[in-house]
Formats: sequence, structure tokens, C-alpha cells
Amino acid sequence: MPVPSLVLAPVRRLTERSGRLALVLLELGLRPLDRVIVQLPNTAMFAYLYFALLRIGAPPVLALPGHRKREISQFASISGAVGLAVPAAARGFDFAAMAADVMTGCPDLRLCLTQGFSELPASPDDEVYLVDSEGQVVPDGSPGELIVRGPYTLRGYFRSPSTTPGRSRRTGSTGPVTCCGSCRPGATWSRGGSRT
Repeated sequence: MPVPSLVLAPVRRLTERSGRLALVLLELGLRPLDRVIVQLPNTAMFAYLYFALLRIGAPPVLALPGHRKREISQFASISGAVGLAVPAAARGFDFAAMAADVMTGCPDLRLCLTQGFSELPASPDDEVYLVDSEGQVVPDGSPGELIVRGPYTLRGYFRSPSTTPGRSRRTGSTGPVTCCGSCRPGATWSRGGSRT
């Protein structure tokens, strides 16, 4: 009996996305047998990361959402983990700040993956703006598109250069959003398409 395509579509999507994520993790320096502490909520990203880690042979060390700095530090110390994956913030707790604290005390941790945005930019050099369709910054309380740039902003879609032009643009290109001096000339604005 053939398996309905309705069942195969999510499996195909999981395979595709976890495979792409595995390639990104390898480019970031993760190697087989490198352990990664995963403290993500039960979302699709958790599944993508979990299976990406398995694909490259990097054992995930699973942590509960209630674990804090003490437990995560112990996991890192005991397992020898080199990576940590957390949500930026959840239920009023700043996981990104906790991850920064944990990494300070655990020298083996060299990679931090953060899902979502924290209340503060990831780097003091990051810029985050809400703009209209013309690229103009909108007044407080107005809807707009979230754009981000900084030294750690992704420069485009991995192995998909044809997708990149519509999602990001170089500063100094046409449009009113230009470099204000806090980032290097030619930095990329990331247009994630998030309407806020």
C-alpha cells in the first residue's frame, strides 16, 4: 500500500531542512562527536536541530526549559559539550544572557545557537529597525518590517545565491537605509520579512 503524499510532505521537509542545517553547523566548525546542549522548546526548530546533529554525528545533550545556569554549566562540564542551543527568550526569561554567562565559565563551549531575538541585539554593534515598504524608519506604534544589520548578520542564504537578493541588500544601494557609521561600509541589511 503506497504512503499518502500528505504524510510524506512533512518528512521530506524535515529531511531537507535538517540537512541544510547540518551543512551550516559543519561550516561553523561542529564535527562528529562534538556534543551540543539543546535547550529549545518543542518547535520545528528543535526537530531540525536534533536531526541535523544526528546527521553529522554530534550527540545532542538534551536540557529542560526549566534548567538554568547551574544545570547547563554542569551539563557542559560533565559532557564536554562544545555547543549550546537556546531560545533567545521564553516565558520572561532571557536564555541568551544565560548562555553568555555559561559560555564565560565553560571554556570548551565555543558555539552558541540562539533561536529568535532577545530584547537586546546580540552585539552592541547590531542595529535593528522597523521600516515601511520604502525603507523609511516608522514611528513608534506603527507597523513595519523588521530589518537587522551588524557584524554577525548573515550575508545571504547558504548555497542559494539566487534567493539572497530579495531578502537582503548591501548598504549604499538604492533606498533610504544607509550605513550610519556604527557598522562597516557595505554591511548587509537582513530583511527577514517579519511584519511587526
